[in-house]
Amino acid sequence: MNANNLETTATRLINFHGLTLDVVEHESIEYIAAKPLIDLTGIQWTRARKTLFSDDNAILYATKELNRPVFDGFGIPRDTSNKKLGE
Repeated sequence: MNANNLETTATRLINFHGLTLDVVEHESIEYIAAKPLIDLTGIQWTRARKTLFSDDNAILYATKELNRPVFDGFGIPRDTSNKKLGE
């Protein structure tokens, strides 16, 4: 797989403290969007995003900016948009 390929596959949905989070797979690793979790804690997203993607933290938390799959009305993934996970 190309290192620049940011395409994802939606694998499932999970419920977490009243949030429905889509789990996506990229290069056989499952990811969830950080923004809904950050919003749940009440932390300012812009500052948290900078922290998550800073040098050492990006390695520690294995953060990636991936294309988010788009779901149709039946929960089936369709074309990906230009939105990144967490935006």
